[in-house]
Amino acid sequence: MKYIFSTLVAMASAISSSIDYHKDPYYELDIIVDGQAHSVYIADTYWTKIKDYDVPPPQPGDYEYGGECTTLHDDDCNGCWASGSCNWSWPKFSTHSDPWDNDPDRKCRCLPADIEPSDLGSEFTMGFNGRAYFSNTQMFDKSQFFTPNLLGGSMEYDVDLSQASCNCNAAFYMIAMPAKNADGSFRAGESDGMYYCDANEIGGAFCPEFDIMEANIHAYRAVNHHCSDPVNGHYSWCDRAGSCAVDIITDFPDTDPYGPGSSYTINT
Repeated sequence: MKYIFSTLVAMASAISSSIDYHKDPYYELDIIVDGQAHSVYIADTYWTKIKDYDVPPPQPGDYEYGGECTTLHDDDCNGCWASGSCNWSWPKFSTHSDPWDNDPDRKCRCLPADIEPSDLGSEFTMGFNGRAYFSNTQMFDKSQFFTPNLLGGSMEYDVDLSQASCNCNAAFYMIAMPAKNADGSFRAGESDGMYYCDANEIGGAFCPEFDIMEANIHAYRAVNHHCSDPVNGHYSWCDRAGSCAVDIITDFPDTDPYGPGSSYTINT
């Protein structure tokens, strides 16, 4: 689960030329900016699944769906004529830890035709191992990532981390996309074809990053990653580890401000 907010706002596998990187038109999301209603679009990567928040509660026998499988005929997929998407899946009510890797019922299945909504409203869910960006436009445009001015301001959002346990990182962060090469040309990237960059050079390009939230039910960390001055919009170095961090675990070792259960001040 990964959200990204980048001076721009944002929310991996090998890429081949046959992949449709841009799943536009994108779903609309309602937010508030400076006290006024505003709409942005969720530009999700080709492997990410965005779902309506207001869906019926899951039932025993339901599956969680992750990224797309290699073909439309892998495992239990038979062409997936209804949804056109064969996806890795695992039981929602699994008794196994990390069920996407360990549950014996994990396999490729056809994504239900009605799993993705036509209207998101102001809430949504993101599938495991997803990534998305906020965009000003419904169709992909690398110059139209949502770039609010937060200087002297604040941000408020609600997030349900109850399904993000150990080894999971639900992240919400700002990055300086779109990525550029040393000659100043734009770099589509090696991960999602959407000009991604960050302070750890994921996808092949550095850029400044501010992590507002890196969290699960046990941990929460916010940290800044600064970079060298850019040349032609290209960054040659960034502080991978980060500085000036706020960390629930290291900053509050002897108290219980955050965690799963009623004994914690923030019950995740």
